[in-house]
Amino acid sequence: MAPPPILNSTGARIAHERKTRHLTQRALADLSTVSYSTLTKIEQERLPASPSVLGALARALSVPVTRLTGQPYLEELRQDQLDGWIQPIREALNIYDLGPDPDVAPPLP
Repeated sequence: MAPPPILNSTGARIAHERKTRHLTQRALADLSTVSYSTLTKIEQERLPASPSVLGALARALSVPVTRLTGQPYLEELRQDQLDGWIQPIREALNIYDLGPDPDVAPPLP
């Protein structure tokens, strides 16, 4: 199996997502309400995509904007921050004594 293509530009990522969904440029333009001319210029890197255009294209393609911009760093940061809290919570739970379980009978002498 071939490795996934390296997509270095927003336009290339938009074109890749569009082609993956078997959409023509015209169909994506219609779905996103972005003009056909604007979409073709963005895919050809002749025009930068504005935040509103990126949002419209992402909605039409059912992907997060970060997939189109190539910057999924926010999601990774959130995951890293959550992982950082797991160990302190485990340590706090390990030292906390709940006492004997009232539903468990004490062992017989």
